[in-house]
Amino acid sequence: MNTEFSVIHFDTGSDWRGGQNQVFLLIKELKQYNISQLLVSPSGSPLYEKCRNSGIDVFSVRARCDMDVKAGLEFRKAVQSFSAGIVHYHTSRALGVGSWALKGLKTGKVCTRRVDLPVSGAIVNRIKYKSADVIVAISQFIRDYMKETGYENTEMVYSSVDIAKYEHNRCYENKPDINVAMAGAFDLRHKDFETFIKSAVLLAKNRKLKNIKFFIAGSGPDRVKIEKIIRRENIESKVEVKGFVEDMSRFLKETDILVHNVNFEGLGTVILQGMASGLPVVAADIGGISEIIEDEENGFMVPVKGFRETAEKIALLAGSAELREKLGRAGQETVRGKFSPDKMARRYMDIYREVLKK
Repeated sequence: MNTEFSVIHFDTGSDWRGGQNQVFLLIKELKQYNISQLLVSPSGSPLYEKCRNSGIDVFSVRARCDMDVKAGLEFRKAVQSFSAGIVHYHTSRALGVGSWALKGLKTGKVCTRRVDLPVSGAIVNRIKYKSADVIVAISQFIRDYMKETGYENTEMVYSSVDIAKYEHNRCYENKPDINVAMAGAFDLRHKDFETFIKSAVLLAKNRKLKNIKFFIAGSGPDRVKIEKIIRRENIESKVEVKGFVEDMSRFLKETDILVHNVNFEGLGTVILQGMASGLPVVAADIGGISEIIEDEENGFMVPVKGFRETAEKIALLAGSAELREKLGRAGQETVRGKFSPDKMARRYMDIYREVLKK
């Protein structure tokens, strides 16, 4: 069957994080179009296995750095064999490898930028980002930063959430126990679990709120540090570290309030998942989060490191089923209107076609 064009998606991540989830959603949604796709990713990674098990073509490349020669040669071979019209880089390392490995090959090059961290001024970084025909930011906040830094070839496409997977009939009735959760990679530089734990400490001192339980879900290098903070604050009886959760939909279904304390954030995939699930969300006012949450309309915004403000909003929500329902339902409407996989895929198809015209 003739196809309009072909796309190779290159993701170097070995873990399952928000970025890998977005790659999987995009590839699945693009299957409705007349294009062929190949995922290049480390063999055995969650993304590689999920795509392979979903009938998506995969090719294994494990890149240990931007200048990994073996990975670069393997990637070039994959691109040539697949006759790729578009190469879509989903990580900075993938772009780093491709920026030199595909020299001389006529392919369109698209790179997704998911984080709001500064791009290093090192010449090697400028070279690799300039090698992309289009840089796609996942929020207006990131797009504005990239343009201000000199990358005029930047577009914006919001991340998405599999709404059908997370949406369910949630009951907002008053209940004996309120479950408050935070989920994300165990990386304290990024995800501020310490602020979340400190808010739990404050609430644990309030006898009127003794029915609140706290849960932490995720995986990563800082799990031991997080557990140490919990012991230091003497809050083990209130805060449970669940670790990696395979079924996030079920985890969120059993949650009543979702908290997202972070030090920086491009957009926030877990916020979208929580909103799709009908949860009221309390999140740090940083990065692209304000493009999802309108304070007091579909969620609550709190300052970065604001454990007192976080505790205040949790207490407010815990005490009012009506407020949880109001914000939860408003959040669902937000994700339906702005963050559907179909909208994301259509926007990427427009970008691919524009790149191929150049």
